Amino acid sequence: MREDGFNIAVVGPSYLTAVGLKHLIESMAPFAEVLIYDDFESFRADAMRKHFVHCFVDWTLFFPNVPYFKSASFVTIVLVHGAADDSALSRSGIRYLNVEEGRHDTLASLMKIHGEGHVGGHSSAVARSEKPVLSARETEVLRLVASGCLNKEIADRLGISVTTVVSHRKNITEKLNIKSVPSLTVYAVLHGLVGIDKI
Repeated sequence: MREDGFNIAVVGPSYLTAVGLKHLIESMAPFAEVLIYDDFESFRADAMRKHFVHCFVDWTLFFPNVPYFKSASFVTIVLVHGAADDSALSRSGIRYLNVEEGRHDTLASLMKIHGEGHVGGHSSAVARSEKPVLSARETEVLRLVASGCLNKEIADRLGISVTTVVSHRKNITEKLNIKSVPSLTVYAVLHGLVGIDKI
């Protein structure tokens, strides 16, 4: 660990991803020390003793531990696999990096993350922005969508027609500017509308 405290953590089960990211970060920031952890518990234990400025964490370890990462003093970057819905992650105040991108796109993403600043654990501009206001019924519908329910199941549970469910879903996607069910699920989990165990 560096004495001046410029430490970066890479937390995830994929050793190859972690080593590749470590090499890339060290080539861009030779003054940083990059430490690799293959599980959340070993990282959290070290984070109590060490000062990290950034933490790159695999999405599989991020979502079960959202409260920890949202309250952390370091900048958290979630490692996603494949195409991500920019609007869902961005609206949730999350920085992310697609580990399946090519070299050029990965470098561009890292530079963008670096350029967004280092104050606080997450993007302060996003944190300050107004959250779209969903009605109580839209929130209920979103919870059920995120839980994997189909329109008919939602209608039956809430005692409304399928047409009304479709109308609520249309309003939700317009207000949040999020179109896909997986992205709506990410939004719901990150905003505490549904627990990770319910999806």
